Amino acid sequence: MGGQIPLGYNIEDKKLVINEDEAKTISIIYQRFLEVQSVTDVARDMNNLGFRTKTFISKTNKIHGGNRFNQKNIRRILENPLYKGKIVHKENIYDGQHKAIIEPDIWEKVQATFNRAERPRSAGSRITTVPLLKGIMSCGECGCKMTPTYTIKKGKRYRYYICARKLKGGNDDCSVGRLSAGEVEELVVDKALQLLKRPEIIVHTITASTGKLAEGDVINSFKNIETVWEELFPVEQSRVINLLIQEVIATKDGLDIRIFKEGLHSLAAELEAA
Repeated sequence: MGGQIPLGYNIEDKKLVINEDEAKTISIIYQRFLEVQSVTDVARDMNNLGFRTKTFISKTNKIHGGNRFNQKNIRRILENPLYKGKIVHKENIYDGQHKAIIEPDIWEKVQATFNRAERPRSAGSRITTVPLLKGIMSCGECGCKMTPTYTIKKGKRYRYYICARKLKGGNDDCSVGRLSAGEVEELVVDKALQLLKRPEIIVHTITASTGKLAEGDVINSFKNIETVWEELFPVEQSRVINLLIQEVIATKDGLDIRIFKEGLHSLAAELEAA
């Protein structure tokens, strides 16, 4: 029906025919995603292995494509029913005349993984149900780690972080006690994203990654940090927070958020694939 020829196929007599070498690339993408359940990790792995997007010659004889993979084109491949032998036309899905590269059950498993990862959140919230601050938030009164936990009331689940000593009954008078997980995670993420937009942080990251990451890529990633964050899977969000946040100390007066500056280069590399 026109348009760019998809990776994994060639055109012969106006029909899609499997390109065996590219089909192997598609299979690796699907297999790797089911293993790591991270679009960012898949993009990074494919790039590190030397794989690139499809190369094609336009009608003006210019060579296009052959670019590094990123989060968007990997996800586009993973969600495209073309690879299970279907075609999409005007939002409807039909059986295609081409052969599938991916078995239907594998394609469905990938879609199920996406569906599980899509996280319902309250209006304006950037937080998943993953305990983002597990292992990095401490009680400012006794120094113990704040443990993620939850209670269920009237069928609704409420998440908290609670002082480990109080949880074990060793400090019932702890002034920190327990904190709403959604609220404290929201605050930490907002502060982290605001920080990443500061010019001195961007300059520091560019300097630390000299020769490894393009300056324009670093600037673009941090400039659009909210969009990048929203597109990350929960496991990827957790990894970003652990790269950037050294420690969060909870007191009765608020939160002391300590940044791990040495993690900025790693964070830039993490966001590059987005």
